[in-house]
Amino acid sequence: MKVGETLQLAISDVARGGSGVAKTAGGRTIFVPYTMTGDVVSARITELKKTFANAELIEILEPAPNRLQPRCPVFGRCGGCQWQHIPYTTQWQIKMSGVRQSLKASQIKIRAAVEEYPADQIWNYRNRIQLHGHKDSLGYYAPRSHDIVAIGRCDIAHTQINGALDDVKRQGKQLAKPYKVEIEVAADGELHTYWNEQHAAGGFRQVNDEQNLKLKQWIQRQLTSQQTIYDLYGGSANLSREFAAQGFKVHCVDLSAPETAPQDSPPSLEFHRADVLPWLKQRITDIKFKRLPEPSGKSTAIIDPPRGGLGDEFDGILERLDFFKVTEIIAVGCKTDTWVRDIARLMERNWKLQKVAAFDFFPHTVHIETAACLTRT
Repeated sequence: MKVGETLQLAISDVARGGSGVAKTAGGRTIFVPYTMTGDVVSARITELKKTFANAELIEILEPAPNRLQPRCPVFGRCGGCQWQHIPYTTQWQIKMSGVRQSLKASQIKIRAAVEEYPADQIWNYRNRIQLHGHKDSLGYYAPRSHDIVAIGRCDIAHTQINGALDDVKRQGKQLAKPYKVEIEVAADGELHTYWNEQHAAGGFRQVNDEQNLKLKQWIQRQLTSQQTIYDLYGGSANLSREFAAQGFKVHCVDLSAPETAPQDSPPSLEFHRADVLPWLKQRITDIKFKRLPEPSGKSTAIIDPPRGGLGDEFDGILERLDFFKVTEIIAVGCKTDTWVRDIARLMERNWKLQKVAAFDFFPHTVHIETAACLTRT
């Protein structure tokens, strides 16, 4: 086998990374994107490793019996969806299998089965998309490229967003240089566009409102009557605002937190625009020097870090949560392996894993949101 060689392959599985899986007679695994179990395909080898190879799909020779025709005309060229050709029930099974495999690989056992929250709405669910444009082209980048794949619609974007694409394209055509535009349907239903600004310029918000509500309701069911909640990496307090409305004291800490609390924020919700670990250190210093009152009673931490997890800051954050008498942690993750790694490290420090849940915020993609409740006496 060599790079550039074209092979006929029978796809026997789909990896949680998104690609179909084939096995050669010699036992080498070959990953082929945009395929599914049951396909027979022609594929060209693009990369060789010691035990596996990557290939690009050339042609579907025999489609799997349940293979679907993708709705999107640029599926396979756009860098967004990976699984429009796979029935949604199968997509969810693949995602859940990946969560269970990751937990098993870290030898994590839970008292009950993982609670499952697949998506009810699998099309037009995204309330925010980011596009790139230049002259007559408006669309997404191709995978691993800055080439623009022009679109006339996006089947996973909110219908209001799709309705605005022609107007956005007309405005972008007036710009002399290539541009980036973010289009968002805000929580109040208003449509906003942000030109050449940073990601989530209107404030971070989960892109799937329906699934986000399921996650928030799940968190509410887990927490006991703690009086203080530390929402770490909390953005705009998406996961903790309702607790503040119920009278809990909530500290929302994030570099992207609002500089001042929005007018509709409950009075018990405080925003702190800061890195999490430095903020925890400074707050402890202020308490020790009597500039702030000492924490009273038990408290809860909601931890929703970026895709890389807590990383090198894990020990520093956990040590300081002890000072604040945190006895419950809700750990939320958007990348399964790093989320599992953080849970394993918590369990090594005598935190008990009570429940785990999985939520599909991103149908037709490989991504899945997961959450765990851990306690310690």
